[in-house]
Amino acid sequence: MKLNILACFSVLALSGASHAQFSYDFESLNLGDLVGQDGWTNVVDPVPEPGAVTVQNGRVSPVGGSTKALQFQRVEGQAAGVSRRVQRSLPTIINSGFHRVRWDLYMSPRSNPSASNLFLGALLYGGAGAGAIDQIIQPYGQNGGGPGGAMNGFSDIDGLDISGYVGYNLVSGFLFPDTWYRFEMDMDWVKHTITNFRITDINGGTVGLPTEMGTFLPQFGRPRLRWYFNNDGVNWTDQFQRIAFRGSGMQGDPGTEYLVVDNFAITQTSRMVAQVDLQGLVPGVLTGQRVVVEVRDTNNNILDRMAVAPEADGRIYFYTTATGTINVAVKGSHWLRKVRTNISVAGGDAGTFDQMNGDCDGDNEVAIGDFALLSAAFGTYGGDPGLTPPDGGWNFEADLNGDNEIDIGDFAQLSANFGQIGDD
Repeated sequence: MKLNILACFSVLALSGASHAQFSYDFESLNLGDLVGQDGWTNVVDPVPEPGAVTVQNGRVSPVGGSTKALQFQRVEGQAAGVSRRVQRSLPTIINSGFHRVRWDLYMSPRSNPSASNLFLGALLYGGAGAGAIDQIIQPYGQNGGGPGGAMNGFSDIDGLDISGYVGYNLVSGFLFPDTWYRFEMDMDWVKHTITNFRITDINGGTVGLPTEMGTFLPQFGRPRLRWYFNNDGVNWTDQFQRIAFRGSGMQGDPGTEYLVVDNFAITQTSRMVAQVDLQGLVPGVLTGQRVVVEVRDTNNNILDRMAVAPEADGRIYFYTTATGTINVAVKGSHWLRKVRTNISVAGGDAGTFDQMNGDCDGDNEVAIGDFALLSAAFGTYGGDPGLTPPDGGWNFEADLNGDNEIDIGDFAQLSANFGQIGDD
């Protein structure tokens, strides 16, 4: 999936109490300025200028049945750096459980490809007034200049820690104009984690399979698959009670004239656990691996797909809106896929998935293509995060034993499994 530009926006998300499901598609609102309708108020001064934040029906998401959407519009003459924020209370406080947060985003064509500093935020937070804006969880994308910028971060997360690597850069991809994207993430109030953040191009009217984004650090290839919130129990509230949208940077001569949000939803999910055995890893590197989980129906149609990071003991947690009986497929990045069938969602345990090593090219078999990739990277070193960059030719997927160098040990792993094929 191509992602380009800018903009983007963020949203928060939260898991919540058993009755905390919530959706908002702006259907019941009148066209025009949002403030004053259905409990929507301004969060901080200045009050949004007329036409800056409106409900309109000219551009709506191609999925979800919407006929109206929320638009942030650049207003001529507004002060540099100004943010427009509007909020309303959630019908139920969110403070426990497991939830998926979703929203759709669209941005206008760019009139100035070299402009920057435009983003849109969708937030969940607790507290009241301007001070509460500091209590948000906000993944966002920002344009850094033509032809576009990167999706580059979760911000304002207390105790931010991504699979052991601290920082904000989320992905290296772009959002393109004239395209609707669906953003989703899963939030776990038991573990206080945000996982399964993904972005899907839905412009054709079909959500389809999301492309994993935000799974690798820019230089070092290490997966960063989860974000922690409320780690210390001091700086963050344990409940989220409001939703707010924020448009910022729409001043001067930006590249984008307007941004549109639609189909915001918080949906209750089930959390499941599985045990993975990633064959051949040296001790201590399990939590730095990427494992893709597919939740399928009993006919093997994919219902949910997500990239997760294992715990130190080999457990993985994943989330699904499915009910009843499912099939589960698990594939470590350079391991072979394993599928287990007829698993009860209500039971919560998907069992054990043994993973055979050696699939460097990700095609679910260990063959000559994997040998070629490993050979090309042989002798390279993976670098030290924040210190020494990796050698030229380094390939994270060819480091089969995870010791941060590609050598004879990795060849041994591949040779032992040569010719093996994973489950469909």
